[in-house]
Amino acid sequence: MDAVALGARLLLALVFSVAAAGKLANMTRTRKTLSDFRVPYRLVRPSAWLLPLVELSVAVALLVGPAARAGAIAATVLLILFMAGVAAAMSRGETPDCNCFGQIGSAPAGRGTLIRNTLLAAIALVVLAHGPGANPGSWVSERSHAEVLVMVLGLGTAALSVATAQLWGERRSLLADLARANRSLAAFPPGLPIGAPAPDFTLPTTAGSTTSLRELLERNRPVALVWVSPSCRPCRYMLPDIARWQRTLPDRLTIALIAHASAGEARHMVEEFGLRDVLYQPGEPGVFRAYRGSATPSVVLITPEGRIASRIRSSQGVVESMIRTALHGAGEPDTAEHAGDLHDLDPRSLVVSQWSAPSG
Repeated sequence: MDAVALGARLLLALVFSVAAAGKLANMTRTRKTLSDFRVPYRLVRPSAWLLPLVELSVAVALLVGPAARAGAIAATVLLILFMAGVAAAMSRGETPDCNCFGQIGSAPAGRGTLIRNTLLAAIALVVLAHGPGANPGSWVSERSHAEVLVMVLGLGTAALSVATAQLWGERRSLLADLARANRSLAAFPPGLPIGAPAPDFTLPTTAGSTTSLRELLERNRPVALVWVSPSCRPCRYMLPDIARWQRTLPDRLTIALIAHASAGEARHMVEEFGLRDVLYQPGEPGVFRAYRGSATPSVVLITPEGRIASRIRSSQGVVESMIRTALHGAGEPDTAEHAGDLHDLDPRSLVVSQWSAPSG
């Protein structure tokens, strides 16, 4: 029975020390958990420090023979208080994150949390009823080096097995979530529906002003919005051609570039390639997401009336094809119904150079 009591002490000490370390490693999350359990606001910050320190004290007391019973009593009180908090939250229909082990492991508090803490409280009662049991030092000293080595290796293997099982479970959960997300995305093609109103936007230009989609449409021409990025190599291969189209087709088609870049990077693109109508959006690409884009370069055609005339498409060659669509005044197979909204433009005014990366 002495070995059972010793094992109970070591197990409880490990649980409480790991719980304290996890909470101390992420105090922000610890404070949030206390708030979720409706601890008064003024007590949240001091409690976030006091709770892990008390848990560490309990762990130390359990390891020290004369103080083992006191540590078991403190452990039982903490576990009962926590179970009471979980039960109160469940009665309100809430499932706050228990943050039991901080960054090491956490889950919504619920029935499983109550069962786990009940078992830990029962283990603490074993220590309380039987006493500290054998002294850890004397127990180890009575074992041979081979036995101690086997014990350490066994504990290490058990810990690795538990960690591996947990990671395997998390991996399965993440793969299942990814599969569900992919199935959901597959049901919705990229881009906005053809004929839908084009989302308006206002972005800064390299000239130091701002331009909106409404202002681009005031030219009474179709608009081709092309998303580019300075770090996108395919974008850089096609920028000379886009600059030439902007010079040769200004009275037939408005080609506006939206660069995911800083002001300096956007101005450098303008100076290097001689571009016009370059807008930029550093940070979060909000306009790109509003149009449901997926990659750069991407292009979407908008009618002079401000409606989507094509699905948003990505890749160099597709940008060329979409510009030709605007010039022909005929849509892709899935856009022909709405193609009449575009002006009838002369395709011979479009000259395209090679848009592929140089070989070698």
